[in-house]
Amino acid sequence: MKTWMKVASIALVAVMIVLAFGATTPANAQGNGKGVGKNAVQAVMDAVTQVTGLTNTDVLKELADGKSLNDIITEHKADPAAVKAAAKVTLTADINKAVTDGKLTQVQADKLIANLDTALDKALSRTFPNLKGSAKATLLKANAVGILFDETAKETKLSKRDLLQELRDGKTLAQVATAHSVDPKAIVDASVQQATKRLNVLVDKSKVKRDEADKLIAELPTYFTQKMNEVNPLGSKGGKKDGSNNPQPTAQPTAAATPSL
Repeated sequence: MKTWMKVASIALVAVMIVLAFGATTPANAQGNGKGVGKNAVQAVMDAVTQVTGLTNTDVLKELADGKSLNDIITEHKADPAAVKAAAKVTLTADINKAVTDGKLTQVQADKLIANLDTALDKALSRTFPNLKGSAKATLLKANAVGILFDETAKETKLSKRDLLQELRDGKTLAQVATAHSVDPKAIVDASVQQATKRLNVLVDKSKVKRDEADKLIAELPTYFTQKMNEVNPLGSKGGKKDGSNNPQPTAQPTAAATPSL
């Protein structure tokens, strides 16, 4: 598995699993529940490899084909329920330790533990975008949503948990930005700059060719604008309609947003 594909796959797995756990975290938990989501990534991956006998690299290769973790587990004659149970044991222990360490109250911990089944079901059933084919598909699909999500949270001054809830309520990132008096295009521009920096680092490390990076950079404004205006941008499918007749605020790409190299 090529290094850049492995890195992109790991990034995508982390984003998907953390987001699956995000809405189950109490709003006033220390760190907005980031620790629970991060621990969940390791707990889920460890459980998958333990039950299936696969290595992390094996799992990432299959995720790169667009499969869900449930698909992978089942295809290797293992039981998704066993993976879920193993991950739940680990996460329950982590949550209880957080109470002991004073990072969560018992009430918060009880709520998290009560929601573990739902969060694990979501993490295991998510369909991951197919990452094979080109560096373009891999890098953009693995990182675009995360970049836009982080930048939107930063500019709107929303916690990531609150932003995630707004997206789950059916809003696009552009709608959320507009509702908080932030220009969606400004978020796209800033995200383009961040992605461009990341691509240039990959070029410097000889992970991506210069001409390939230049092509990607030229396409970033359009791609980011599309993601900014998708309903459910964190899932594998999306669209620009919200089921109502209300006009949707739209972020427009700006050629100047792409920094010169």
